[in-house]
Amino acid sequence: MLENFRHAVWVKADMLKLNFYPRSGHAFPDLVEKQNDEVISKIRANIWADDLQRISQRFKHVTGKNLGDGISILFKAEVRYHELYGLSLRIVDIDPTYTLGEMALQKEKTVKKLKEEGLFDRNKKLVLPDFPNRLAVISIDTSRGYRDLLKILWWEGVLFRTEITLFPAVLQGEKAITTISKRIGEIAMRKEEFDAILIIRGGGDEAGMDCYDHYTLARNVALAPLPVISGIGHATNDTVTEMVSHSNKITPTDVAYFLLSKYSHQYQLLQERSARLTTFTMMYFSEEEARLQEAARKLSARSIKRFSKEYEMLAHLRSKAMELPKRKIIQEREKIKQAEHILLKKPAKNTQTGLKKLDFTLERLERAVKHNLKAAKAKQESLDQHIKLLDPENILKRGYSLSLYEGKVLRSTAGLKKGDVITTRLAKGEIESKIEKTKKK
Repeated sequence: MLENFRHAVWVKADMLKLNFYPRSGHAFPDLVEKQNDEVISKIRANIWADDLQRISQRFKHVTGKNLGDGISILFKAEVRYHELYGLSLRIVDIDPTYTLGEMALQKEKTVKKLKEEGLFDRNKKLVLPDFPNRLAVISIDTSRGYRDLLKILWWEGVLFRTEITLFPAVLQGEKAITTISKRIGEIAMRKEEFDAILIIRGGGDEAGMDCYDHYTLARNVALAPLPVISGIGHATNDTVTEMVSHSNKITPTDVAYFLLSKYSHQYQLLQERSARLTTFTMMYFSEEEARLQEAARKLSARSIKRFSKEYEMLAHLRSKAMELPKRKIIQEREKIKQAEHILLKKPAKNTQTGLKKLDFTLERLERAVKHNLKAAKAKQESLDQHIKLLDPENILKRGYSLSLYEGKVLRSTAGLKKGDVITTRLAKGEIESKIEKTKKK
């Protein structure tokens, strides 16, 4: 029979699993020794209930974490051997400062490795949209933090439309590393659908928070294709995951108000731009109305001047038309007088011939006068009709239109470009048009 060790010894090991039994209060941890991340030895120990309660309280007081799986420990153990039960290792104490140092060292190594790989600030360099309202949330629907996020965004932010897609995941412990990483990969496949990734966890017990210092999870967050906003309710020192995130807002409530502040800022900018646009539009319309009134005044003045000129020309033509038959009549009367004088001087035998010639001359004169009067009247009517046709109002009534650009009449497409606004005047009303394309004839 082997004798028991007389004195307790201090041993370093990694505790893979605590194996706590709530009914008895005892724990039977699996302890391993690793070399280059490979297990080279393994043993199961025991911690009796009284010792476990004392050790757990001191461990949490010093480290701020619960005694649990996957940590490095420096423990004081008694080695016993029983003929019936064999070799046993009883843990009577654990030095929490060693574990705290190992955790800090591991965290420091993770940060250093991420910086060496150029990943530490990678996610921070991504651009978060001014209005990030399409959110991919990694959480669980029963999480208090997730419910707080929804309440704030959907009630206090009711003015804004926020689209939230939940990607359920374990939020603490070893499984959190794989499930959160998996959800980030799924979001990456649908990155066009979202503006940002939110990792949301409610507050409360901080047991199992070591997962957020794990290299694998931190690396996946750093490599996420969208800005990551963390709110895992961790009020002490930032975890590595929070360090590499684009933004860390501690609690889900802080995350919600951070988003609402961005929404409100954009809403305020929109209101200011809308007010400026309204003012500019009113000023533009006022200026255009003044320009239109000035163009109408000039057009009216030009029309009156043109009508006056045409009226004078018509009066002149009418006067000429009236004078022409009068001169013709006077000339014909002179011819008659001359004929009468000749007839009176000729012998009587020529009287009959003279009378016939006179009748013929009178008849021809009458026809000539009638013809000249008819021609003069037709010419006058033609001039009247021509003047009416030249009336701008009548031209417009026949389906023609008058196009103006900046108050000037358009006679060609020269000088016009796409986007210019022209005014088309019709017989009834006006049309404003925007140039899309011009053609040179």
